[in-house]
Amino acid sequence: MEVVWQPKAVKQLKKIGDRSVQQRIVLAARSLVDLSSCQNVKQLAGHKYTHRMRVGDWRVLLNVQEEIGIVSIEEIKNAMSEPTEYQIIEHGGQPAFVLVPWEEFQRIRPMLEAEKAQGLGIPQSVVEAHVLHDMSLIRAWREELGLKQEDLAKRLNVSQAAVAKFEHSTARPRLATLRKIAAALGITLEQLHL
Repeated sequence: MEVVWQPKAVKQLKKIGDRSVQQRIVLAARSLVDLSSCQNVKQLAGHKYTHRMRVGDWRVLLNVQEEIGIVSIEEIKNAMSEPTEYQIIEHGGQPAFVLVPWEEFQRIRPMLEAEKAQGLGIPQSVVEAHVLHDMSLIRAWREELGLKQEDLAKRLNVSQAAVAKFEHSTARPRLATLRKIAAALGITLEQLHL
């Protein structure tokens, strides 16, 4: 297959401020020459374009014309900025359910499952840091989540030095403090206080 970019798609690509994202999209488009081996490409039904390729948070919309061997890149959109059409179903005047399009559900499902799984346990890397390297659970979780002490301090509305004290291996923060830290990290108290 020959890959052809439409001018609109090139303009949209150039408007993306992050050069590394631009490069990832261009390199991913290169793989479209062998469409059958592309795992991030989905055929669309009831859409003005025939296929969609995912590249991170970006969607590359395509028209595939197999009979003439052309993959035309039509548009590039940030899926995270697209408004989702959903329906709220009320019961007794209160919201009871939310219906979202299947494609949107498929996109957010991994996030929901990760959130659910996170609520059930402690990642291996956190356990290793805590047990094998004598790191406090607060620090192990903070590092697992990719946060700096300053980031956690802002979330807690305390100084970076206070976070450093909480993270010390001999520190024993009060239960109320641990609750606040857990909330700031987006985890449960049970995941932070063993």
